[in-house]
This record gives sequence, C-alpha cells and structure tokens, in this order.
Amino acid sequence: MPPRLPAQRLLLDFLPHEARALTRSGVRLFRVDYSSTDLLPLWRRDNQRRVERIVVYDPRSLARVWVLDERTDAYVAVPTRMPRPDMTLAQSEASRRALHASKSQDRIEERLFENVAKIKSIEAAALTATTRGKAERSRQAVNGVRKAGLESPVDPSASTDAAVEPAKADPAWASSAVVPFTDVERL
Repeated sequence: MPPRLPAQRLLLDFLPHEARALTRSGVRLFRVDYSSTDLLPLWRRDNQRRVERIVVYDPRSLARVWVLDERTDAYVAVPTRMPRPDMTLAQSEASRRALHASKSQDRIEERLFENVAKIKSIEAAALTATTRGKAERSRQAVNGVRKAGLESPVDPSASTDAAVEPAKADPAWASSAVVPFTDVERL
C-alpha cells in the first residue's frame, strides 16, 4: 500500500504545470513574474545556470505558483514579485488577447493587470445587469399573474356558500368525478 499523501501535495501533483527557466530573479509564467527567497538555494545548487524547472499553477488563482525541487521532491510556493490583485487563467488569457489585439507595444505586467481590472469591472457590471433583469422579469411575471386574475386573494367577507355548495360556485367542480361533500350521505 503506497503511503498516504497530504491533500495539498496530492492537489499540487494533479494541477497543470509548465517547464520554465529558473533565474536569480525567479520565474516568469503567463507574463507575470514570480519571486521568492526560497528559490535562491535551488538556483545556487545548479551553479547559477539557467535550468528549467517544473512550475505548477492553479488556473483558478494565479496569485502564486509552486516550483518543484526534484532533489527533495518538494514544492516551493512562490508568490508574485509585486503584490497584485488575484486573477484566473481565463482572465489572464483574455487580457493577453486584448493586448495583442490592440497591438500594444508595451505588453508589460502592469498593462496585463490593468486589462484584468477592466475585465473584472465589465464582469461585475454584467452580473449586476443580469441580476436586475432577472428580478424585473420575476416581478413582471408575478404582476402578470395577478392582473390576469389567475391568482385571486381570499376575501374574508365573502359568504361561505361556495364552501358549502362548490358545484354551484364553480362549474368545473360539478363536472369532476369528485362528489361534493354536501351530496355524500351522512352516517
């Protein structure tokens, strides 16, 4: 029976990865720079050469990546070099496509995060508009039902004749197979 792995290790083993060169300044992935002092021993161990390492990332959050140390078989967590708002891989790809489409010459990390902020604001506005639209359609549906008379409020001052003789009050009741209470023999 193989040894049981911790949940975090198991997750990291199954996340997507890319091979990236480890430099003194860290790792670059999806046009974002990641750096940590924990990477310096790995860099020094390779005699300060540019060696490709496996970089694991979570597509739901690119705030940090993990670099695999093959010698110890452990992952080193590496945050972004500059504190930035979190983004998903899909937002990063959309931002990079927008930069490419605009033929921007300065496709730097700062512009990438500016585009992500724009994308997030558009998504937030769309979510607000969708929520408002759903609420409005729901209100219109309820109002339409009330106006059509399909839903009638109970009037407490109405006579109870309809309860005693439903066949006279509602013609659909008289044609049904159910016999009204007043016609049933009492024991």
